[in-house]
Amino acid sequence: MASITVVTDLCSPPGLLWPLILDFDRQSEWLHGHERYVTEPPSAPVEGASFVQRGSLKGVSGTVEWTIETLEPVRLLELSGAAPMGLRLAARFEFVPDGPGTQVICRYDVHGPRMIGMLVRAGHGTAHRHTTTSLARLDVLAQTSRLRLPQIA
Repeated sequence: MASITVVTDLCSPPGLLWPLILDFDRQSEWLHGHERYVTEPPSAPVEGASFVQRGSLKGVSGTVEWTIETLEPVRLLELSGAAPMGLRLAARFEFVPDGPGTQVICRYDVHGPRMIGMLVRAGHGTAHRHTTTSLARLDVLAQTSRLRLPQIA
């Protein structure tokens, strides 16, 4: 298994970030590597819902079948995924209020053949940069959407 954890501070409060993270139609606006959905994600996400996403990392495209495992509004989103070559993925996004902003803790776990784990560890810096960039874009989107989105307490 290989793991990557990224912790970053954003200016937006969790109540502005949360609606955007679950608005799958807007993920192309902020999520690095997202290409499209092969099967549509739920319009109202719930635990147990599944969808297939196509994305790319370092020029390699692939699909992941995601399942929403944990959904604690404005606090925690956990996904499990299955990808080609027997890969099992886990993605965890935790939103911690921090003054007027939010500390976001992202953790990605990859289970699969040993070679994949070595590749993930080798790409740790790239994954960290992509996550940090994506979250910064999410923060800007939340700030610019502030007038259109209701805050969730």
